[in-house]
Amino acid sequence: MINFDDCLKIQDLATNTIDLINKLIFQPHKAYTTSSDGKTYFEFGARIGHQLHLIDRKIKNKKYTWKPFRKIQVRAKLNKVRDIYLSCWEDKIVEGWLNDCLNRLLHEWFSKNSYAYRIEDLGLDSCQARMEKTIKRNKYFIKRDITKYFYSIDHQIILAQLAELIDPNDYLYELITARIRCEYLDTDKTIKKPVIGIPFGSAIACTLSNIHLTALDKDMVKFRIEYFRYADDILIMGDDPDEVIRAGEYFDNEIAKLKLALKPSAKQNISFVEHPKFTKVTKFKHLGLEFSCEGVVRFAVEKQRKIINFFKRELNKRKYMIRKEKNLDRKIGIAIDGVNMMITNRIRCAAIVDYYLKHVNDELQLKNIDRLIAELVISTVLDKPFRQKDFRIIPFKKLRKMGLTSLLHRSRLHRHDHLKVSFLSLHNELVFRRYEELRIRRRDRIDHMRMSRKIRGTKIRHEQLIHDQKQASSPTEHNLENRNMKSL
Repeated sequence: MINFDDCLKIQDLATNTIDLINKLIFQPHKAYTTSSDGKTYFEFGARIGHQLHLIDRKIKNKKYTWKPFRKIQVRAKLNKVRDIYLSCWEDKIVEGWLNDCLNRLLHEWFSKNSYAYRIEDLGLDSCQARMEKTIKRNKYFIKRDITKYFYSIDHQIILAQLAELIDPNDYLYELITARIRCEYLDTDKTIKKPVIGIPFGSAIACTLSNIHLTALDKDMVKFRIEYFRYADDILIMGDDPDEVIRAGEYFDNEIAKLKLALKPSAKQNISFVEHPKFTKVTKFKHLGLEFSCEGVVRFAVEKQRKIINFFKRELNKRKYMIRKEKNLDRKIGIAIDGVNMMITNRIRCAAIVDYYLKHVNDELQLKNIDRLIAELVISTVLDKPFRQKDFRIIPFKKLRKMGLTSLLHRSRLHRHDHLKVSFLSLHNELVFRRYEELRIRRRDRIDHMRMSRKIRGTKIRHEQLIHDQKQASSPTEHNLENRNMKSL
């Protein structure tokens, strides 16, 4: 069993605060909006040292109390409305610290077949890489997706599961229990207390969701199948159809015992060969990728559209500059710089594109995406909808010669390990570059101010000298009176 003292030993509270600040660097708009008490991060962080000292003292004295969440509704993809629970900045730091501590302490206890919200080499990237290899040697698949997973977790069940891992008399159990049975300010401005579900939006909800299904993850190992779970997306596969069916039925029954429900639309039994209990398909989608029976991995349609939209937005930002420019080659250069900027400097977008490029091996699809990007560039440069004959004005070879990026080439570099770019390395490189630009700009501004002062000082001295000379050469009223008195 783990306890509160283990959490204090494994990670410091300040470390988690640094992680939180790094996330805000990736998405700066969240520093202004995501707080239950309406404070921006800059208001909270103005005295961050003092704030951390107070939080740390309350935690160590076992007197920390959670503040109510604020419930907001966010429109997700496919026009779905999702409830998000916002914490204040103090609670965010403590939630993140608790989540990291639990994740590290329970890392060996978690199943190796669950990949969401994990540390070390477990995550979406390794999940996709392992799935790609496993799908090639299997023919029968069962897909499952849990309906509203976070919002459907039963409090009694999750607390009983926690009691097996944490001493119920320990402060850690009390702290987590208080966060599960939380209070929140609803959209109608009333304080409510949920009777079911864990707060989606809280950092600790991620680890709690893994704890809830770990026993089931471990039970699936007794079947001769391959099992993958990423949060609430489940994929079961194998070469023996009867064994795969048995594993699927067992999973469905255990999910019902946990008082969870499966999405009817995502409840699929599919196969690459004919079988009466499976629907024969040539390809299927899972976690944003499309896997075919020939071993080809493609972008899912919605992911391809998302990546194209990244480039569209970047080119739209440069439309004004392109319209002002009169030289065609310079217009093309501005558009190409925008496309290349997206793939290198837009940290989050570039990380998403690079992640998928590592797994996609359908070169025909990548060629088509490269062509679509070229069409977007031509359409932006000519400031009109693209037509096929526009390639006569701006040939594809010319765009490549001027440096237009190729996703096909980038994918090949990834597959041969010639391009190892991570989210963090992109971020560090970009931050260093911006720091250098700001340093140079600040130095130039200081030099300009010093020069302005010198010029202003020289000008004042010059004007004073001229004024003194004028006074000496031209008779003043006082001098004229003296002269008149002398003449009289």
